[in-house]
Amino acid sequence: MIEFYLKSIDRRWKKEASNSVESVLFLSPYVTLNTAALVLKNAHPKISQLHTVFSFYNFASGASSVATLRRLKEQGCKIFHLEGLHAKISINDKSFASIGSQNLTLRGTKNKEGTVVIKDEDKISELKSLVDGWTKDSVPITEFMLDEAESLIAPYKKDLEDIIQSLSISEDLFWEKLAVDKMRKKVPLVKKNIEKFICQGTYSNISIDVARYFARNSAWWLRHPSGRPVRAPGYEDKIYGESPDWRIGFGANEFMIGIAISRCLATLDEAVNNISAGRKINREDVERGFFYDITGAVANYEGVEYEGYYSAIAGGRDMVFGTQSIDIKDFIDCLLVLTEYDKIFL
Repeated sequence: MIEFYLKSIDRRWKKEASNSVESVLFLSPYVTLNTAALVLKNAHPKISQLHTVFSFYNFASGASSVATLRRLKEQGCKIFHLEGLHAKISINDKSFASIGSQNLTLRGTKNKEGTVVIKDEDKISELKSLVDGWTKDSVPITEFMLDEAESLIAPYKKDLEDIIQSLSISEDLFWEKLAVDKMRKKVPLVKKNIEKFICQGTYSNISIDVARYFARNSAWWLRHPSGRPVRAPGYEDKIYGESPDWRIGFGANEFMIGIAISRCLATLDEAVNNISAGRKINREDVERGFFYDITGAVANYEGVEYEGYYSAIAGGRDMVFGTQSIDIKDFIDCLLVLTEYDKIFL
């Protein structure tokens, strides 16, 4: 029997190690707190072994940890150095084994890792025999080795940490630049679509047909005789006012649908301009701006816009007006269709 894990397997490791009665064997080139200590915490110390790579560079860079090896020794686990180890293998008794990419590290629990679990006793015995061919060359890691490693690494650790941090920042900037360059290729298309709504420097060219389109696709009856919410396309016929200040009456409130569209366009145009200038913009941040543009476009029965944002929001997406609502996500989807802004973020 084989199982596949495309997620962290650390909890399964901990469970299997805790239940083992004959042997607990881990091969992991890198080990860090608290993952390694937690996985092996409840394993019986007399049957537990860890084979890793004893490397000054790994310790200094933080890829592996002297403190972790000390903790495991304190827990009673036997730890060994296996030269050239790259495999990540666990074997517990004759009932569980795993081979994959995940180390006994905190980072390993967060990465995209892949692990194959084996439950067949014959296959586990075969794997154990092959692994024994490696581990016969393992060297026990002693307290003296750990003390020497800490002492010899100490003068260089701070400088290496600074170098690694600088490289990490450079790498982040590299990927950000690639992302922005990709986004900028779609800017002309979105910019062209936004410009259809610009008149005399403002986003005021909101036709009645555009307002109708948004109303038709975002208005809902929340409490309908059918017993479930249904779309309310008829509200497109209840729009009044003039461009860009189209409105829909909902009892004692007015949804300023034209103003909401206009403000969303302004938010999108600002984001597009920032991308053109080489700044990375997240889709989530842009759509959060749309949310406030929409929820801020509500007036009272006298037609005066409320200060702040409309607060009667249900489920994080419905602006509720009695038995009706404007679905904010539907509203944003209308903007997406008209401007194709999603292409920037693909």
